Amino acid sequence: MSQFNGKPSTPGPVPASLRQLVRQIEDADEHKIAPDLVRTANALIEAAWNGSLCVKIIRRTIPLANAIQQSTSALDAASIAYITTVPAQIRAVVGDAFDVAGFTQDNLKAFKHLKNLDFTWLGTVHYEHIQAALTTDEEAWKGGRFKDEMFIIQQFCQRIVDLLESLKQRTGHRIAIDVPAVGNGNSDAPPLTSTSTSTDAQSMPVGAMPRVPRIYNAAAGRIYGGRNWPACADGPFDWARLFGPKVDDDDESGPWLTPRMAARLHHIAIVDGEQLLDDVYFPPDLPRVARPFFKRSKEWRENFRECYLRIGMRLQKGLPPCPNCTGEELALHNIVHRAPDAEDGDLDLLTGLPKFPNDEDYMLVLDNAVEDMDVMMLYEDGDDGCDDDDDEPSIDNPVLGPGSMASFMLGSGGDAMRVNNLHPSKWFHAFRDEDFRNHLP
Repeated sequence: MSQFNGKPSTPGPVPASLRQLVRQIEDADEHKIAPDLVRTANALIEAAWNGSLCVKIIRRTIPLANAIQQSTSALDAASIAYITTVPAQIRAVVGDAFDVAGFTQDNLKAFKHLKNLDFTWLGTVHYEHIQAALTTDEEAWKGGRFKDEMFIIQQFCQRIVDLLESLKQRTGHRIAIDVPAVGNGNSDAPPLTSTSTSTDAQSMPVGAMPRVPRIYNAAAGRIYGGRNWPACADGPFDWARLFGPKVDDDDESGPWLTPRMAARLHHIAIVDGEQLLDDVYFPPDLPRVARPFFKRSKEWRENFRECYLRIGMRLQKGLPPCPNCTGEELALHNIVHRAPDAEDGDLDLLTGLPKFPNDEDYMLVLDNAVEDMDVMMLYEDGDDGCDDDDDEPSIDNPVLGPGSMASFMLGSGGDAMRVNNLHPSKWFHAFRDEDFRNHLP
């Protein structure tokens, strides 16, 4: 598109560099649980480009391209005001650890590409910079000549930021900037390598972002899909031999995982694991942020089902359940919660097993088997683990409440505490590679 010549122009088709945002959102939603965000992005881009985004407020039509090209001087002023005032405020809070040079570079780059109508290089962090700068300098441009144009740009970036925040909350992913063809002479191009040392996904091309391997995949063989399943879990198993007291164990309460406890947990793990795919309409206990994954993604349901089965398979091998991913942590919590309701009369496998005081100490099992239960912080106040209605989350109806513990743990709180793989999109990433297949018979 040619540079602005002083006269309003009729916008052409939405440029590919802006349309790519929709494709990036689709790519980030790997489990296809947030199709409404794709629709919202499409509608937002179309409205901004044809000038109808804020027409009810400013009472006139101004396409986004015209708004940007007419207000370059006001955009420059907002950018300069932002990078000369905000860093000092941030450093006063976080100290010298704040990267002023990087902050300034990202801000200048964001405004540079915005003014050139080159949206290829605008990632999440860049829209955040533009929106924050325009909001910080709002009192200045509101009294200026291009207040309507600046308002359109601010609203567009704000809605993009809200949409991408919803994307991050619901799918666990942010978008990364795309990279034009190699050799285009663009000096801003990030390195085309999957070994980039950058900690921000924005600096890496979509295809080069490293992927954390799942704990279990089809290439390794699924335990429920092979010829030995489910016969391999039918038993009988010698629970007294597998989990009875050791020779040098003089604790009269018995081991923390007693034979009767192991048999109960194994029974629930296998039964519930088998039923998970059959009872989609009666899902397991899940925090609200995970329930759309269970409803919409068969792959995710299969992976969560395998968490139950892996726990059962470890037990029948004489191993403690010891979860090796976040999904297994919640599966074990659900199993332990259900186990007390299993009637002894329905479990013939308990017949003849020795009894110990620890047979009913389920908290002792969790304390010894699980390193932490950070996943339980994903439950909102009043969340009983299931939906009372069919309402699906959307950009206007976020998954998590503002200021909630779950939102905190999936954001800055989890980062500060170095919590790993807490978002449901990462529940099946292994904690320990050495235990990758320890459940296999």
